[in-house]
Amino acid sequence: MFGAHRIFLGSFGAGRALVAAALVTAAVCGCGGGSHPSASASGASGNSAAGSESDDGGLVLVTAPSPGSSGASAEASDASLNGSLDASPAPEADTFVCDPTQEPRDAACIINDAYGVFVASPAALEGGLGGSDAAGTGTMAQPFATVGKALQNLNGKSRVYVCAGVYPEAVSIDAAHAASLYGGLTCTPGSGGLTWQYEVGAVAEVRPPAADHAALTISGVAGPLAVEDMGFEAPMAQGQDPSGAGLSSIAAWVSNSTVSFSRVVLTAGDAADGADGATQDNYLPSAPTAPPPVNSNDANGQTCPAGATSPPADGTTGGAGALGAALGENGSSYPPVVGIPPRDGLGGLGDQGDYGAPGDDGADGFVRSPGSASATLGTLSDAAWMPASGGDGLAGSPGQGGGGGGRILVPNSTTVYDFGGAGGMGGCGGGGGGGGHGGGASAALFSVNSTVTLATCQLVSNQAGDGGAGGAGQPGQAGSVGYQVLYSGSGGMGGNGAGGAGGGGGAGGLSAGIAYRGSEPARDATTLISLGHGTGGGAAGMGGPAGIGGTNTSGVAPSASAGAAGLSGAYFVVDDLALDDVDAP
Repeated sequence: MFGAHRIFLGSFGAGRALVAAALVTAAVCGCGGGSHPSASASGASGNSAAGSESDDGGLVLVTAPSPGSSGASAEASDASLNGSLDASPAPEADTFVCDPTQEPRDAACIINDAYGVFVASPAALEGGLGGSDAAGTGTMAQPFATVGKALQNLNGKSRVYVCAGVYPEAVSIDAAHAASLYGGLTCTPGSGGLTWQYEVGAVAEVRPPAADHAALTISGVAGPLAVEDMGFEAPMAQGQDPSGAGLSSIAAWVSNSTVSFSRVVLTAGDAADGADGATQDNYLPSAPTAPPPVNSNDANGQTCPAGATSPPADGTTGGAGALGAALGENGSSYPPVVGIPPRDGLGGLGDQGDYGAPGDDGADGFVRSPGSASATLGTLSDAAWMPASGGDGLAGSPGQGGGGGGRILVPNSTTVYDFGGAGGMGGCGGGGGGGGHGGGASAALFSVNSTVTLATCQLVSNQAGDGGAGGAGQPGQAGSVGYQVLYSGSGGMGGNGAGGAGGGGGAGGLSAGIAYRGSEPARDATTLISLGHGTGGGAAGMGGPAGIGGTNTSGVAPSASAGAAGLSGAYFVVDDLALDDVDAP
């Protein structure tokens, strides 16, 4: 309701009271609606200076010149007034103008439908006063129930007024829905509806139910925004994103914007741990030994499944037994393995008197590189913080196929042993362990390429997430036995696949009061920051053990190395991520 402001013009005769009343207009605040003190002119003395002004909490009071002087009697004043009713214009009423640049804590008149959209928590919530997104209009009398609804229905206004209470939502402000947010307001029910006024200590608290987004996100708003007397509390994060990185708990995210925070509390909850690295078999778990040759001299081979690093995919083939020639074929693998006799996969010699030589056993595969630790904690973009994962351990290479056996010709006999046995296939390498995923961040404020100021604010971070453990490398597959023949040379044993290397551990998360890239947010001496602690990186994945050797093998496939331990997390009050290389371009 508007406040009434009186003007005193001296004593009037009883018969002229109605006339005088018709000449006097009660001054009203041009913005109305807020709860504010009344103001009046100087009184019956009538000696105020013409056009004088006085500040009234954002109202500019302009007082009209007094119609009388201090030395005139009541009668003279009445006569003068009576004689000039027709000739003189009516005296001007006081005029009040609301200063639209004022804040609610300094000017009650600015708390008005003309200047902003209003929000009150719904009656269904504890302490709620009946705001409604469905039935509300965003006015003082019929407020919306959520800040998000108000931002979607600004209708040209640049302020959102939020009554003290709890709002279970994440608030997002962008260039198309930009408005300053003002808490610190009470909205007391009364006979005429809700009475809105600023009250020291009254706080509107935004508490989203899940930590999949920051409690407050401001992006792409070039013009200055104000956030006052509000609280934004991100809950404890649980689980991982689709990539496996631990979810972060972030109270406020500001990117490419200009924002001032006053008397605002930003609180981040605990962050989530990253997922462990996956373990992968580079061959069918149901076939720990490579399939043997299916007939006497035809070679058999296999292409190894996912986990290999080089195109074409890893593979291994046994050598064909001698047929129509004395010498059996060599066993092979991709990538090639250089063996040492007698495990070099060479084909056996034939026509050696009364025997054909067997093929040599194939060489075991070689190990590849283990997963490394990330050199950074994560990557900061305009839209997200991505914790760093450890590197994947690589699969072991496959074993070389065994050599084919040589043939033998038996003189003076109708039976001709003119073929050697096929060499056995080498085993596929064990799958590498996947890299562990990075732990999430607990951060009160991320600022990216923005201008941010903080006055009398409180920023709180909590426990950062652990990095996930690197996945263990898997054992290599054993090679198969070559085809056995009478008299002629048998096929050699296939080499064993090497074990897969362990994955690197994921990076530990960070706990930060303010993490920024670009301009450092400015804060005054009354702004306080308290921290949780970043935790250690994930444990390294273990390297895969050796592949199981065949019954006639003379060696064992090598074991791969373990992955590296993940980078330990960090915690800091204020940190420039670009300078510390925490973010990777």
